[in-house]
Amino acid sequence: MNDGEPGPRVIEHDGRSWYRFMDYLYVPTPPAEMEPELVQEVCELRLRERHRVLDQDLHDKVQAAMVGLVRDTEIVPHRTLDFGTGSGESMDVLSAFAPRVVGCDMSLNSLIACRRPNTIVVAPEGPLPFAADVFDLLHALFVMHFRVPTSMLRELRRCSTTDGFLVANCYGSSIVPYREQMTEAGWTLAESRVVPDLDGHVVELWRPT
Repeated sequence: MNDGEPGPRVIEHDGRSWYRFMDYLYVPTPPAEMEPELVQEVCELRLRERHRVLDQDLHDKVQAAMVGLVRDTEIVPHRTLDFGTGSGESMDVLSAFAPRVVGCDMSLNSLIACRRPNTIVVAPEGPLPFAADVFDLLHALFVMHFRVPTSMLRELRRCSTTDGFLVANCYGSSIVPYREQMTEAGWTLAESRVVPDLDGHVVELWRPT
């Protein structure tokens, strides 16, 4: 851990490279290359140490940018999936304008801490336990910088309505591989915005191809 201001994306220490995961935590593997099991382990560490490893102001700015993108596009969701819901903060944000929000995550411990109804544990590669063509908005906050399996991205597309949207954020060197995977999985980029005052962070809307 690196207490204080968020540091550089990569540091050299003890003869090896360490990569920033969250803002005050460094891991030995780039987030976009982490296996799902390691992602789960580190996310549960984040849950226990969130006040030390998470910059809440940064988190809130990205969340606000995602909501702003949805509102500016005049999307009126009826059923929303919060993919990678973690401890559930985004479910509260989404519930302010979406009448029905379901959350899913691969971490049972995160969902236990979430303590919100309508959440379910899912396997990293899917399948998702939802019918096809059911969600008109899918939301993924601080998820796509990981290596989300293409099979799971295809599952998200299967669960999306034909006129639905997926809103996600990404940053840094993870943006290109994330976009390539989304395209491979059958998604088309509809709009991309840079998050104000946050270097290298984008929020994006995708539609099923």
